[in-house]
Amino acid sequence: MEIGSGFGQVKDYINCVTSDLKNNEFIDKIIDARHLPYPDGSLSNIIGVDILHHINNPKQFANEAARAIKSGGRIILIEPYISPVSNVARKLFHYEPIDFKILEIKQGEESNMAIPTLLFFRSVKYREIFSDFKLVKLEKFGYLLYPLSGGFTQYSFLSNKLYSIVEKIENLINYSGRLRNWLSFKCLIVLERN
Repeated sequence: MEIGSGFGQVKDYINCVTSDLKNNEFIDKIIDARHLPYPDGSLSNIIGVDILHHINNPKQFANEAARAIKSGGRIILIEPYISPVSNVARKLFHYEPIDFKILEIKQGEESNMAIPTLLFFRSVKYREIFSDFKLVKLEKFGYLLYPLSGGFTQYSFLSNKLYSIVEKIENLINYSGRLRNWLSFKCLIVLERN
């Protein structure tokens, strides 16, 4: 099941139920990730792209996922990572707030882009919140290609030729922990149900 599907095209690549809080022609069901309408242990996996930082109560989502996912099933998330470079770029060019003081969303706001970074990279809070899961993979990525491609916007600064050059540079960055820490815009989080 995918949560927060929006206008995504995940069904072009994998067999899954798509969902979102608001109805649109691309989703199968309207579902709140904090109240999953599935029996205990009935889901194989939950996937989501840029959704955790929109959930105002991550613990409630974690509890629901733990209830609905069968043992060995996974939560697979791609989320914002707030590095020094991405922090500046997002504050200049993106509308979503970044607040490193709280693990939930402030009243009246729709997101806090710092939540994934706070939970998984700056503390061990994920162990409390996702206590029924073990962390299988945690990886930073998206150093140059993601921001230069325009992210999820329709604008891109990359031609096909420039893309292949930047891709080679990005592959080199993968080998440097320090550069990854400074340049990453995204992270992959994989949690497995105990």
